[in-house]
Amino acid sequence: TITALAKGGQYEQAQALLDEMRKAGVPPNVVSYSAAISACEKGGAWESALSLVRGMQAAGVAPNVVSYSAAISACGSAGEWAHALALLDAMQAAGVAPNEVAFNSAITACAKGAQWQRALGLLSRMHGAGIAPSAVSYNAAMAACRSGGAWERALDLLQEMREAGVAPTLLSYTAAITACDKN
Repeated sequence: TITALAKGGQYEQAQALLDEMRKAGVPPNVVSYSAAISACEKGGAWESALSLVRGMQAAGVAPNVVSYSAAISACGSAGEWAHALALLDAMQAAGVAPNEVAFNSAITACAKGAQWQRALGLLSRMHGAGIAPSAVSYNAAMAACRSGGAWERALDLLQEMREAGVAPTLLSYTAAITACDKN
């Protein structure tokens, strides 16, 4: 049922179910915590997502790639790029390898915060981790360049994505064009 609540962004109800589980003597596991964090993500409750990550760690439940990615995405949706990057670093420090979703969520957070240099740094980190950036990755980085006024770098990314064999999408071209238009 927490998973169903997650799909609807019913984060308060998901958190209430976690509390009910604990009171009933059923300790929540990584799946139930991750579903609740996902509900926070979909419900726009980034602070609650962070609180759940801390709570699961305090309860001795190690967050996994799904837990971290959902929390990073929750922070990213709110433009809380510093928290998103801190979670990405904490994830790696805990020995959990970030996947494309985690990186894309962090890049999106940087885009919302006009942190284009950090977004480009995350693209480099993806390469370093052996993860090939997708069109979503490049689009988010171009959006960061647009919001940061780095239109030339957005055009470079469009070319870089072609050279990497990643087919630009309508969103790719739109991000590059709006970066030029903004300046």
